[in-house]
Amino acid sequence: MGESQPVPRIRRRNKQPQMRLLEFYVISAQELRRVRKDMNCFVVAYVSADKKVKTEIDFEGITEPTWQEKLSLEVEEAAFKEDSNSQLTFDIFCPGFLRDKLVGTVRISLVDAVKPSNQPYPISSYLVFTPDGDSQGMLNVCVAPGGVFPKRLDFLSFKRVKSIHGTQLEAVPSFKKFEAEETEEESGERVSFPGGIVANLPGGTLG
Repeated sequence: MGESQPVPRIRRRNKQPQMRLLEFYVISAQELRRVRKDMNCFVVAYVSADKKVKTEIDFEGITEPTWQEKLSLEVEEAAFKEDSNSQLTFDIFCPGFLRDKLVGTVRISLVDAVKPSNQPYPISSYLVFTPDGDSQGMLNVCVAPGGVFPKRLDFLSFKRVKSIHGTQLEAVPSFKKFEAEETEEESGERVSFPGGIVANLPGGTLG
């Protein structure tokens, strides 16, 4: 009998998880615990601890910092499922010489954060919890419903307006300028009108 041939090993590739984009604005905070004379706060945001993003430093607000900064994360698709317990975490820090000082943390359910809303740019305020477990201060954020803002949106700015309930934050959207596609029908003429709208008119005439 002949010698048996060795069975070749099949190398299985690790299947990469599907990723999904998560977009949000870190707007501002108020009444934070003052842990240093010069607070100079910034925010670190993450769903998974190995992928973090952060804002710029606010040098002026002290315990009332303002960032109004858009951030985005790539998050595993599974984290958005209804039975997921994934959280979107915001850590507020003061920069330090040896290490940064944690001011407080906000944790919100990712599933709840991206739920559809009757507001296109919903603003939510969350209690900030200090490292010793006390609640002091609020963090204001705007998470895109569904996880992603409309493509035509250029950026959001935020202002305080008076209402019957006092003052509240309001989102002010700025949209991208209309960009016409460089396509023309055969024998047509490309005509520009005020406002940047472009039309193809048959026969090359205005009628």
